[in-house]
Order: sequence, then structure tokens, then C-alpha cells
Amino acid sequence: MLLLYSIMVKPRKAPGEDKKKLTKWQIIMPVILIGVGTGIAFIISQFISGKPPLQQCITSEDLPFKLHAVLSVTIDGKPVEVPEGIGRDENCIRPLHTRGDGNVYVIYSRPIRFTLLDLLRLWNLDTEGYEISIWVKGKGQQEFINIGSDPAKVAIEDGLNIRLELRSR
Repeated sequence: MLLLYSIMVKPRKAPGEDKKKLTKWQIIMPVILIGVGTGIAFIISQFISGKPPLQQCITSEDLPFKLHAVLSVTIDGKPVEVPEGIGRDENCIRPLHTRGDGNVYVIYSRPIRFTLLDLLRLWNLDTEGYEISIWVKGKGQQEFINIGSDPAKVAIEDGLNIRLELRSR
């Protein structure tokens, strides 16, 4: 019985003998896998998913997701007309655009979030030398609420009234 017990028990190893050394492939393989995964993600984001929505042209204004907001702009207390054709030219209508009636339109194949900053970029309105104050009034609200100075935080929503005030510094 003692002989059987000694065969079944693993012999002890000398200290330090238990440490396994990593091979070159065990070190290189995670780096390769991370690189391949990053490459696949890049390909999917750039080539398969297409252009960002703001850079796309819509083929028809008869798409399922539609909304409009009203935008009024003042510079140093003087009203500025929101130009007709922001986000539009003879060959392309962007999902975010204006028609010259003071309204901002979003038309797309699915619900999408655009901000006031997106519109200002399409408009090429330089706000650098101004203090910005943004006021909004949503559907059913009676009064405008000052929401600060960051146009990136103002999501264009259906029925939203936006008042953008620019004052020279």
C-alpha cells in the first residue's frame, strides 16, 4: 500500500523550478491580436458604416424621421436672418438644413441627434470673438430658459425654439 501511495503522490519540486518561462509567441500573440482587432474596427467604421450622417446627402425629403426647430440669432442686439440653404447646394441636401423660413430641419432615415453646434459649423458662423448666450423654449413651455453658452449641448428637437445671442467681447 505504501508503494502505491508513493507512486500516486507527485514528487516535490525544488524551489524556483515551478516558474514557467513565457515563450516569445506568448508575448507577441496578444500584441498581434490587439492590432488585428483595431484594424478590423477601423475598416468597419470607415468603409462599411459609411460617412457620418452630417456629411451624407439625403436622396429625398420623404424620409420617416422629420423634425424642425425655430432658430433666431442676434449679434450685438441686432437680429440676423438665418440664411436659406444651410446644408443645401444644387447636388446635395444634408440631413440638417435650412430653407430660409427661420426653421432648422432634420430629415433622416432613422432618429438622429444633431446639435446647434452642428448647424453653426454647416453655416460657417464664426462665434470666436463673441460671448454666447443660448435660450430655449420647448413644446408647451411658456418662457425661454437660459441654458448657457455651449451650442454642443443643445440638441435640435421637434418644436424647439432656440434663441442664440452673440455679444462682442
